[in-house]
Amino acid sequence: MQIFWSVFAILFVFGLVVCFHELGHFLIAKWCGIGVEQFSFGFPPRAFGKKIGETDYCVSWLPLGGYVRLQGMADDERAALPPDAPPEKPRDPARDFDRHPRWQRVLVMSGGVLFNFILTLGLLVAVQHGRHLESLAERAPVVVVDVEPGGPAEKAGLRPLDVITRVAGDPISGSKEAEMLILTSNRGGYDLQVTRDGRSLSLHLVPELKKVKGETYGYLGLYLPGTEGMWVIDAPKPGTPAAAAGLRKGDILATFDGKALHDFKDKALPITDKAVTSITLGVIRDGRMESVVMSRAPGSLWGLQNGQEVYNSLGRAWSLALKEFRGESTALVRLIRKLTGRETSLRSLSGPIGIIKLIGSAQFTSPAGYAAQLLQFAIFISLQLGIMNLLPIPALDGGHILILTLESLSRREFPRKTKERIVIAGFWFLLSLVAVLTVSDVLKLFDR
Repeated sequence: MQIFWSVFAILFVFGLVVCFHELGHFLIAKWCGIGVEQFSFGFPPRAFGKKIGETDYCVSWLPLGGYVRLQGMADDERAALPPDAPPEKPRDPARDFDRHPRWQRVLVMSGGVLFNFILTLGLLVAVQHGRHLESLAERAPVVVVDVEPGGPAEKAGLRPLDVITRVAGDPISGSKEAEMLILTSNRGGYDLQVTRDGRSLSLHLVPELKKVKGETYGYLGLYLPGTEGMWVIDAPKPGTPAAAAGLRKGDILATFDGKALHDFKDKALPITDKAVTSITLGVIRDGRMESVVMSRAPGSLWGLQNGQEVYNSLGRAWSLALKEFRGESTALVRLIRKLTGRETSLRSLSGPIGIIKLIGSAQFTSPAGYAAQLLQFAIFISLQLGIMNLLPIPALDGGHILILTLESLSRREFPRKTKERIVIAGFWFLLSLVAVLTVSDVLKLFDR
């Protein structure tokens, strides 16, 4: 049954994101009066479809994206993506793409990216709106809960209770943001700004490259609230052992009976043992480590909760969505900059296999939980597709926009053959990049 839910997740996420992207090109082209000859999910050869009016709506065999073929668009598109659609009928030259003003052509080329951003923001608002459980760790101060002895964090001079305020010069407001900045930082390390005992310190943290299940990542030996399962707790309900022990909202659980809490899912932790009736917690509160003894009757619950139920109005959901959109976009742009500057490796990226593997990992635990996973995956893919398509690479939307911009600056149309060669070269470059990333994905599967 899990195979069904995995396949459904892949088809749903890719279908939603790609179709919405192409819908942007399609609708703006129609609005500008440009003819649309083909709307395809996937690249040729064509598998099946139906022609309605002037447009052939179809599904093609190569599911690496999709495209909209515009009437009269330079033959570069046709040469790069040769469709096997029905023969063309006589057309109105006034509806040709090249006959329209450049500002309209730029608008059409920007439509896919614009619609991806609209989709991303819309899904973020949907996730944030209404009543839901929110992790307090996302907004808690980024306090170092623990460092691994001899690990990169300890070597850099980090200590428990240090508060990280900046990563690579960028201010941070929560563990989630810090984790994203760290993940997109370069292999040579990054500068941290920390506060310790009221003093501001500058440290340089260099990750140690490790392989786990074929994935190479930068090991830090650093444990932050909300990561690795560490909890920032909500105010406990009255009458529970947690409330009786004096635990407060915002307390960061760091140790259980003196054992560092590196993973709350660790079955060896005493809190998971139903026979345990008393436990000593180490909590970080107001910048200090405090000891709290919690006791319960046999068989009763501790009353710990690592989040709070919140209700976000539409206005607040929009504000939170914009903040997350900016944060995720900035992190992705930073990663692209580091890739072009050779500060990080292509192996940090995932190709088609890696992305399919990620989306296919969706687990059906409940309808709401499964839907939440699909929304998060769609947000992730839609934002990446939008930003990547803005890159000034021929055959991508950004490449077309660049060519149109250069034509505007030079006040002349480039020869059609020149544009054709540029786009074909860009198309083969993209195919080569996909091939490299696919090989990398395969190597990760077998590299244990």
